[in-house]
Amino acid sequence: MVGHCHLRAGLRMFRLDRVLAAELRDGTFTLPPDFDSLAYVVRSIATMPGRWAVEVLLELPREEAHRRVPPAYGTLEAVPDGTLFRCRFDDLDGLARYLVGLGCPLVVRQPPELRDALRRLASEIAATAEAV
Repeated sequence: MVGHCHLRAGLRMFRLDRVLAAELRDGTFTLPPDFDSLAYVVRSIATMPGRWAVEVLLELPREEAHRRVPPAYGTLEAVPDGTLFRCRFDDLDGLARYLVGLGCPLVVRQPPELRDALRRLASEIAATAEAV
């Protein structure tokens, strides 16, 4: 849920499972001009805190990256070599599987531990291919 946070004096996204009580009041509020609630929620999810700050260059045009990467997964920025994907993630092994599933060349800029996760995944795939 998106609402005004009196404690932080600004817009904030609230998880409904953490709301302990609510009361109806007479007061009203004015939405900020051109406010898009859905865009705010998607951006908030895409930039949620996570253990690892991730930056990966997807060697794709931005339009194609937008078709492959849901907006809530992270942010996408057009750069000269393709599209920069930024997110915060807790599970690098899961992220490695996701990135490989995008089916495009990519370059891990950070964290270096994501390269290790990709190497582990490559070993798993190679072992699977060799199994008889």
